[in-house]
Amino acid sequence: MSAPAAKTAPAPAPESREIAIFLAVIAVLGAGLVCATLLARRTPVSKLVVEQRPAARQLVDFSLTNWDGRTVTRADLKDRFVVVTFVFTSCSATCLEISRHMERIQTATAGRDDVRLLSFSMDPRTDQPPVLAQFARRCNADPARWFLLTGTKADVHGVIEASFLSRDPALVNEPSAGFRDHYAIALVDRTGTVRHYFNGLVPTAADDVLRALNELRKANAHP
Repeated sequence: MSAPAAKTAPAPAPESREIAIFLAVIAVLGAGLVCATLLARRTPVSKLVVEQRPAARQLVDFSLTNWDGRTVTRADLKDRFVVVTFVFTSCSATCLEISRHMERIQTATAGRDDVRLLSFSMDPRTDQPPVLAQFARRCNADPARWFLLTGTKADVHGVIEASFLSRDPALVNEPSAGFRDHYAIALVDRTGTVRHYFNGLVPTAADDVLRALNELRKANAHP
């Protein structure tokens, strides 16, 4: 006696196949939307100009302490272009990456007395001059041209907020003190006006700053 023929599963109805395909497409689109949302929440490292503002800010008067213990004031920057960053020494990779761009800018502008570099500590209670000095030496900072500044928390944060960056009140206790776009590199012209913000996390940051600096120098040639 021959074995009974195996039963063949009925082919799915066309409607079932269409529903399955539709659900698969929805699942793929949904996964893509989730990924896009997560990427959007990350630091926008591809942006050149970090933050758009309705009006240019001005570098306010200040008196802070450099990493070599010397007092630095707004008057020390008179009639000079200033390249500005925001650091905290407990930051591992990001602050060092941005400071490497500053080191390149320092090297590229060597011999030009019309440029100064500033790095404000966002964590001044930790970043006292001896701590900043270690950080500065890692970056080969020239104390005559690259100032890494600290002081009281109120004084340092006051300068950053008044002159450069807005804050997120929910994050003021973080090492970054809640400053939005703290990975920015700011470029200040001879008059103290903040002219450009660059993303300090992109590989071309130093070149972008130097290009803008040269354009400002040409447009505002000093007699």
